[in-house]
Amino acid sequence: MNISERDLHARLTFVLGGRAAEKLIFDELSAGAENDLQQATKLARRMVTHWGMSERIGPVAYRTSEEHPFLGKEFHEQREFSEHTARLIDEEVARIMHTADDKAKRLLTENRDVLEKLTRKLIEKEMLDENEIEQLIGRSVNRREKFHEADVRARTLYGNGKRTPRLNRYMRNPTDRMLLICKGR
Repeated sequence: MNISERDLHARLTFVLGGRAAEKLIFDELSAGAENDLQQATKLARRMVTHWGMSERIGPVAYRTSEEHPFLGKEFHEQREFSEHTARLIDEEVARIMHTADDKAKRLLTENRDVLEKLTRKLIEKEMLDENEIEQLIGRSVNRREKFHEADVRARTLYGNGKRTPRLNRYMRNPTDRMLLICKGR
């Protein structure tokens, strides 16, 4: 997996969005977010212990447990670090999770009108595809940023707009540009 720290934080915010919406709309939480919390916590822990994405912990990879190859469960806890480091890891995971949760709440509060518009449409029509969502609330800001980053990267890779005919063909639409960048051509 090769994903940026920024994208991982965005993913955590997204995963915690359902729980945040529940709190915003109903002013209470349900057990429905259990799997989301498990997945988000697991991701935040990997950010800290495997990928060095914590200023306090630093660029160190920590092995936290060993998976049993047949049962798929933790066979035994095996740590290669102190109790103090374990506490720091837990604090960093909690900080990352709280930051993502706060951001999800803030974004939903700031965009409550959009949330309610989307909710009404989903009640009317149970499923929406990407185009219907874009027509309803507009294109994702993140999507526009990604395409801009792809354009900048393409210019960096291929010079100041000097493109071969083959490259011009790929640069006509944003999806093709992204594929081109991902392939590193």
